[in-house]
Amino acid sequence: MSRDAHDLPAAVAVALPNRDDLELDTVMLPRDAFFADTEDVPARKAEGGICAEQVTPYPPGIPVPDATDPALETIRVVA
Repeated sequence: MSRDAHDLPAAVAVALPNRDDLELDTVMLPRDAFFADTEDVPARKAEGGICAEQVTPYPPGIPVPDATDPALETIRVVA
């Protein structure tokens, strides 16, 4: 396989965010956010809010039903 590797197509470039951009400030403990008064907002309007549920990307990992809305059209945030 390694002998013929040069015949394989080149890998597609993947744009990844800067690692520092993924560091977020903790403004509320996850437990407090989960039990706070919440509202469901359209996903595009959830930016800047405090998430009151887990939204786990898949793959990789094990799929789990974290979000209240499995279609991810809305996100539960602290009201």
